[in-house]
Order: sequence, then C-alpha cells, then structure tokens
Amino acid sequence: MAKARGDFTDILIRNRVLGPDQLEEAIRLSQQSGTKMQDAIVKLNYATMAEVMNALAEFHNLQFVDLSNVEIPKAIIELVPESVARENVVLPLTLEGNVLKLITSDPSNYDAIQKLTFILNKDVVPVLADHEQIREAINRHYGQNETESMDSMLVEFTDTNIDFTQTESASQMAAADDSDAPNRSRTGFASATGSTVCWSNVMPSPAVCCPP
Repeated sequence: MAKARGDFTDILIRNRVLGPDQLEEAIRLSQQSGTKMQDAIVKLNYATMAEVMNALAEFHNLQFVDLSNVEIPKAIIELVPESVARENVVLPLTLEGNVLKLITSDPSNYDAIQKLTFILNKDVVPVLADHEQIREAINRHYGQNETESMDSMLVEFTDTNIDFTQTESASQMAAADDSDAPNRSRTGFASATGSTVCWSNVMPSPAVCCPP
C-alpha cells in the first residue's frame, strides 16, 4: 500500500484511479520536468484532467465545474475586467449577495483572489476547473484575444524592418568603402615633372605641390 502524501493524490489512490507504481512514476516525472503533479499524472495518461481536478477540489473542499457547456451571464462576466481574467486565467461564475465565485485551475491562486477581493469589494470564493477549459471560456465570453495577435504581427514586422535596415546600412557602408578606395590609392603619386601630386579625399581634383 502506498504511503499517504497528504495531498489530492491520496484521493486518486483511494478511488483506485491511480496505482502506487503509477504514483511513483508521476512523482519522478514531476521532479525531473518541474511540472505540477496533476499535469504529470495527466501526461502519463494515468487519469483524465477532470478526475485530477475533481480530486483537487475535494482535497481543498472546493467546488469543481466542467465548463464545456457553461454559459455565464454577461452581467457576471463584466464584474471582472478582461485584462485581469486573461492575466490570471480566471473567470467569474456566479454572484450571490456579496460572494463572487471565481473559476481558477490553481486552488493556491491567492494573489488573484486577493487582487479581485480588493478591486471588486467582494468576498471571492475559488471554484476549480480545467486550465484549458478556462482559457476557452475566456475567449468564448470576452471574445478572441485580437490584441495578442496584433502584438505578434507588430513584433514580426519590426524584426523584419530591423533586418532590412541592418542589411541596407551594411550595403551603404560597403559602397562607401569602395568609393573611398580610389582616393586612398591615388594619394602621394609623383607627377612626370617631379612635383608631388596631392590627392584630396574631399576635393576630387589633384593639386600640384611644391617639389621637396
């Protein structure tokens, strides 16, 4: 029998969703890759994300919600600014009195909870859901994030423009070097009369200097 870890994996073991050997493998993967335990379990196909999130919710005594077919009223969505929702990957679910249920995939997302508690002047209670479902629901309720797409296009255009400018500057420098080369090669030639012909880099015509 596997030793209890004191976290949501105990619930998965108890419900026979996860075996002791599978748990050990998930622990190794989590430690080696630096991923969260729940992600390691799902990546190994030992449990579905819904099973993992259900166990997490039960362990933290929170509600779990499947967002596949959930439509949230616009009045509730408008309680949380889109920028806050996207930055923290959270979504408002219901408002009962002064209690706002906030959907998150991370039960320890205290920063977002405290931030919204202050901004909205509400008592925020977390509700768990799958991370990807939350992202999809954010796009569904707020609309596709066109700002990110435009920012990406702007960055790509700027990079291309910088490359073009650098190439153009390099070509101009090379052309300048080529134009200077004849001037440098003609400096200090002696004339047939024995006088020194002094070529100027500024003036294209030669000047006859006094003989030495």
